[in-house]
Amino acid sequence: MSCSVNLVPAAQLHRRTRGRRRTRWVWMCSTVGVLLVAGWGIRQAAAAALTHLTHRAGALDVQRTEVKRRLAAAETRRDALLDQLRTVAAARCPQPWPRRLMTLTSQAPEGVFLTVMNVSTPEESAAGTPRTQTRRPAESKADEKGLAHVGREAQTVRLMGYALDHGALLQFVSAVQSLPEWEHVELVRAAQEPYRGGTAVSFELDCRIGEDQP
Repeated sequence: MSCSVNLVPAAQLHRRTRGRRRTRWVWMCSTVGVLLVAGWGIRQAAAAALTHLTHRAGALDVQRTEVKRRLAAAETRRDALLDQLRTVAAARCPQPWPRRLMTLTSQAPEGVFLTVMNVSTPEESAAGTPRTQTRRPAESKADEKGLAHVGREAQTVRLMGYALDHGALLQFVSAVQSLPEWEHVELVRAAQEPYRGGTAVSFELDCRIGEDQP
């Protein structure tokens, strides 16, 4: 049989126990404090990063809007340049209408003269909004530029003018019908009208021209 006796005073044992508890408590408080400080720092960093990203997104949106505006302006400029290019290309194409007008005036018999020539495509005539060119035969040289934009396609022509009598008018109709490019010539109106103190036959002809051959 053995026995043990604790020779350390009880007061000292209590002090040691309190010291250990105090150490553990200080360590726990320190740990919690460090965690709180770390959490606050992370929160501040996250808030700063979010603010920076928001500002960056706003700047990128402004840049995107500016790029879209520049693209729209570039497309508008491109379309304008294409239109100019088409106009220049059309102006450089040989135009048959000055030659045709000269041929018409040269084929007209004595006492017949033209006052108006309207040119349109069949589609435009059917739509009721023809692309019309009105020219007087005496202006044939100026017509080279005025008729330069008429398309190279089947066209209808309305000729208007005056004749001294019906015989001269019929000679003119026959002369126009004999021209190679004029596929159809129809007299739609002929009437006696007062003209310069006398009378003359006012007439209108509907004609059809095939594919332009400059």
